[in-house]
Amino acid sequence: MTRTAFWFLFMFTTSAFGQGICEHPDDPQYYLVNYRMLANVAQQNKSLEEIDEEIALAKESKTISRLHNALLNKGKYFIGTNQLDEALIAINTAYVHSLEQGLEHQILESTTLLSKIHLAKDLRIESLEYLHQGLSLSKQLKDSASISWYLPVIVQAELETGNIGRAMEYALMSKSYFEQTHDTLSLIYSLLQLSAIHNQLGNITSSQECIDKSESLLSSASNNVYSYAEAHIYMAQADLHIVNNKLDDAELYCQRALEIFNSMDKLKALRVESKVAEILCKKRRYSQGENLLKRILPQQSDIGDFTGQAYGYLCLANLQKEKGRYTESMLNYRQCLRIANLAGLTDLVRHAYKGLSQVNSIVGDIASAYTNLSHYTRITDSLFNAQKISEANKLEENDTHRQHLEQLQLKNMELENSKERINRQKRGQTFLVITIGLFIAIIILSVREYMHKRNANELLIAQKNVIEKQKKLADRRTKHLTESLNYAQRMQKAILMSSQSLQNIFPESFTLLIPKDIVSGDFYWIQQKDDSILFALADCTGHGVPGALMSVIGAYSLNKVVNDQQINSPGDVLQHVNSLFEEHLKQQDPNEIFDGMDIALCSYNPKVRELKYSGANLPIHICRANELAQPTSTIIAKGKTHSLYSVRPTKQPIGSFFENKAFKNHSISLMEGDTIYLFTDGFSDQFGGPEGRKFKSLQLYKLILSITHLSLDEQKATLEKTFSSWKGNLTQVDDVGFLGIRV
Repeated sequence: MTRTAFWFLFMFTTSAFGQGICEHPDDPQYYLVNYRMLANVAQQNKSLEEIDEEIALAKESKTISRLHNALLNKGKYFIGTNQLDEALIAINTAYVHSLEQGLEHQILESTTLLSKIHLAKDLRIESLEYLHQGLSLSKQLKDSASISWYLPVIVQAELETGNIGRAMEYALMSKSYFEQTHDTLSLIYSLLQLSAIHNQLGNITSSQECIDKSESLLSSASNNVYSYAEAHIYMAQADLHIVNNKLDDAELYCQRALEIFNSMDKLKALRVESKVAEILCKKRRYSQGENLLKRILPQQSDIGDFTGQAYGYLCLANLQKEKGRYTESMLNYRQCLRIANLAGLTDLVRHAYKGLSQVNSIVGDIASAYTNLSHYTRITDSLFNAQKISEANKLEENDTHRQHLEQLQLKNMELENSKERINRQKRGQTFLVITIGLFIAIIILSVREYMHKRNANELLIAQKNVIEKQKKLADRRTKHLTESLNYAQRMQKAILMSSQSLQNIFPESFTLLIPKDIVSGDFYWIQQKDDSILFALADCTGHGVPGALMSVIGAYSLNKVVNDQQINSPGDVLQHVNSLFEEHLKQQDPNEIFDGMDIALCSYNPKVRELKYSGANLPIHICRANELAQPTSTIIAKGKTHSLYSVRPTKQPIGSFFENKAFKNHSISLMEGDTIYLFTDGFSDQFGGPEGRKFKSLQLYKLILSITHLSLDEQKATLEKTFSSWKGNLTQVDDVGFLGIRV
């Protein structure tokens, strides 16, 4: 699987032609190496008949440049209708015309389109002939845009055809060119291509050096276009760490790439998750890997990602083979074969046959093992033979096409001479008819325009009256809704404030609750029981009225378990609260929309400074001076004087009735000066800033470390100001809940 995984990583920079998959328009790979995307040249508003008429007129006028453009338009029309063979004939005709006349710019335009069509047809060797010719002509014409496109595409094509030496030669040429032109973004991708080549050659140190250089270039950039480059760097790091068997680090880099792709490109995000599943299998966490693949595959089917599906089924089959589930493994190898054959993914077909052969051999089906191994060998051996045959056919087709073109040109010349004789006889009559026709047309168009404007004005007046009535109705409904929400807010506060105030018990503390709507699904809760203080922060499903209703159920359940049932252990409290949610919500169908909450619950004994914690999907964070002993083993951010530590929750929400796990208790010894932070995901998920991006968890951790020396009131003010400034005029995406307690 190593070679397959390496190829699958590069599939992030291509997309399947004709399947409706489109890269993000800000992705630099869109114009660097995404040679299979021809949609940008296929936007033709004219019909085929109109284009053929243009070709005939161009031949009649004997204007070569006009004929060239008309033939290119015909090729682009066929590209738009996915008729690539017809497009190849039309554009090749334009190429021959421009070649015969020595029109260098037209030759370059035709060559570029021919390169893209051959690549879209997966004819790599044929495409290289046009790619090298196009690069040579681009240099001769000093066309920097074309050079910038050809260089990385040639690297990719040489790499896919197995010419590692030539791929290295052109990758170095590409790197040198982009250094000279100071094209930072293109240089980053050239370095990543060099890293991939070194990785395949086993030069791990050189591969890492290329990644380090690309990261250094990225750190000096500020444009959000670079976020795609950042994600690709993370995936290059992940691939390198897999080779070095540093699977934990590889998984971390995949998660970082996933944070970027999740907000920009679902297809790429799902492929990153497939990489994560492969890593989990290598770490022998088979159940997690299998569950992840089974979640990803239906989504990839929905968006038509054949490559992702085929790769996912191959990973799933390999996993099941390792676990000895040979029947399931064979089924998934066959699924991979079916999809890969449909999509023309020959390499995955080969690996699927190889896997089937191994499973057949293990279960003792020697005949099937031999058959599948024969398929694997036959496909491998036929690759280069098929390309040689294609090259020979291409020469023959070009000669036949040239002869056909000469015959067409001769017939066109005879037709043009005949038309000229007829035109001389009819020219006088035609001029008179055209003049009269134009005069009548002008009168008709003027009358129609006047009638159209009068009807349009009447329609606008009627629409304006309707809109004004609808606006008044909407204003009245908005007013009634706002009054109802304000009343609901007062009811929610009355119910939730039955618990004690945080600052009455912890003088050095703050609470920050910023609802998305008037009422909120985030709430805090605190109770003092004997020598212990129980406090919690919860994030209920949804926001607004649904979230507020869930918060009331949550607060009621906590009060009932702690006060009525006299249960104080955080883990036991959450277990009983989970049971109460099941009793209240009676949610039995796993296909229903999930109702519940995430919560962090703590029990603190100030006499011995012992903190007990249990969480449902919501962690707690402890800030402590660097010179003191670590409270936990999980450090998530480190500053000059303090470090931020995290205590992980149980990965299960309150209200999960279908996989009921016990909520784990954690015990932490606190020290004087420690600060405890509890917060929901509303702060880190907020979009804003100069580029409209998420605030993100890492930036929030750094913010906490930068203000931890301040008083708790000053910290609250800084958090409020930072959130408001970051959000700006954008809409708040979720409720924000934040608690801070210093012991």
